Amino acid sequence: MSEAAERAIARLSITAFAVDALVVTLMVAVAHQVIEQNFQYAPQWLYIVVIPLMLLMHFLIVELLAMGISVGRLSCGIRVVSEDTGTTPGIMQRFRRCLLVLSTLGLRSLNIHRLPAYNRHPSGLLASDWAGPASAVTRTTNGRRDKRGEKISRMEPTPVTGITRGETMLQVTEGPHSGQTAALRTSKRFQEKGLYIIGRKPGVDLVLSKDPNVSAVHCHIRAQNRLFYLIDGAGKDKPSTNGTKLNKKIVGSNSPVVLKNGDEIRLGGTALKVIFI
Repeated sequence: MSEAAERAIARLSITAFAVDALVVTLMVAVAHQVIEQNFQYAPQWLYIVVIPLMLLMHFLIVELLAMGISVGRLSCGIRVVSEDTGTTPGIMQRFRRCLLVLSTLGLRSLNIHRLPAYNRHPSGLLASDWAGPASAVTRTTNGRRDKRGEKISRMEPTPVTGITRGETMLQVTEGPHSGQTAALRTSKRFQEKGLYIIGRKPGVDLVLSKDPNVSAVHCHIRAQNRLFYLIDGAGKDKPSTNGTKLNKKIVGSNSPVVLKNGDEIRLGGTALKVIFI
């Protein structure tokens, strides 16, 4: 994740918390009025005791039962996702996240420049479509095809046009194209579909025509939520001939892998370095 995107999400997170705290305070105020009208007695210390308890209950309900969804987060475009799948974390992942937040009383979330560890943890990280170049959300489809009729993947990314903060680069560090650098944002396909294709044939986004061990469509990168995923081949059940490796580990055509700054992608005799700016 770029620093700009992290700062943006950190500030959105604080704003979302303020909105949720306001909602809880209004609920307590309404309850206070009801008690006064019906019982003619409502101690002033009610706010001091009840508001923190209500905030704690609200937090537990949002994180464990509402799958990370709250009024504040909805108003700020924030959601909690699993890094591995890009979807809502499971109940055990949400429970672990709760323990991490409660261990610090959530105070680390007040940093406007950096997200705390529990908001960057793979089991439940904060994501927002408003915060940087990897913010494209995808919609599951039944194997949609691109303009050439090629089946690219089972997920159809939404457009990412208008991205201005941050950049993702691919630098060729080994192979016949060594020294070449490509920015994902310069690809029209990536701008329109959140999809970046790497291969040997003309028409893909990063053409490696001089490497005979690279397939016509060797692998592709897909923007999902605020992450970049690397997938081998042209999509599900369409792997490349010689395979794709990320940091020396094989990447499958059915199992997307999250890209991080400094990662090395190997395809054929070519090595690419992932650079987040």
